[in-house]
Amino acid sequence: MKNPAKVLTICNDLSNQKEFFRLSNETLGMEGRLKSLGVIAPMRSIAESLAGAQSADTVRPKLYEALSLIPEDRIEALISEELLRFASRPLYATTARTIDNDALTGIVLFDSEQLRVSLVSIGPIAHRIKKSQKNNARVSGITMQGTDSAIKFIRGGNATLNLWSAEPFNREDPLSFREMHQQPDKKVIDGDMLFLEGGSTGLSIASCESPIVFTIATRSTPRTAVNVHYEMDGKLHSFTAADMKSSRVQLLTTLVRELDWHMGVEQLIAIATRHPDHFVRWHAMRECLVMDLSASTPLLNHMVDHDPHPQVREAAAQTVALIKENNNANRN
Repeated sequence: MKNPAKVLTICNDLSNQKEFFRLSNETLGMEGRLKSLGVIAPMRSIAESLAGAQSADTVRPKLYEALSLIPEDRIEALISEELLRFASRPLYATTARTIDNDALTGIVLFDSEQLRVSLVSIGPIAHRIKKSQKNNARVSGITMQGTDSAIKFIRGGNATLNLWSAEPFNREDPLSFREMHQQPDKKVIDGDMLFLEGGSTGLSIASCESPIVFTIATRSTPRTAVNVHYEMDGKLHSFTAADMKSSRVQLLTTLVRELDWHMGVEQLIAIATRHPDHFVRWHAMRECLVMDLSASTPLLNHMVDHDPHPQVREAAAQTVALIKENNNANRN
């Protein structure tokens, strides 16, 4: 148990504070150390080359190149220095963004608008606990991310991977029946590289005997509009937005409705009219209808025949019918 008085003494110590800020500056922080190794400039160049629509065959070598800029010896040097700093200084925190969710832990080594490169690990005990929790909760499945990723296994952990494939959902495809298909398992060895095409391929760790350590490069621009969640038997389960901006727009539109902020209705109608993702358009339309039915009805009627996506047109038509039915019931 931590001693609060001792913690306060450590934090108030001026020399500890100076050392903390010295190691957190642009030169001695994680990005500065990567820059001194000649990593940042070529990584930015690769990131810029990933902008815009590109085929998987074009993206794959670029992501592999990004991973090659941070070989095992550089990673070992960076992590050794981090461990030394933590061990020798009472006040220290890595300047990199950290990953600590589910059974995965790691740090983000590079992050830009188009590219993120991270160092990630998972141990056999954490993996077994994760599988046990999923089994107990009866929640298991595979997510096909909408973004392209490349993985390099620095330590394979004698792991076995389950590999999966599925037909991707294009932007205007109906979000309806699809199946995921299992591919031959892969036994991982140190140095293996793997490319996951957004919306088409996915993996799960079946087992590992020792810690798995890998670098992963992810292209930020989604190849498909949705992340697709499948059950272990291959059946379609659910979707989430692949683009972070779309996800945040959905959250904000719901917040506007929950706050009952009627001045925001015009902005929601604009989103429902112009957003490229059909599920975001309908999400905004649904929130508009709750807030201001009369202001939203003209766009709802327009959606019935003119929205580009068939599921939005169908949902709009059913909603119009429900409104008419409710109005008739109220008259009677």
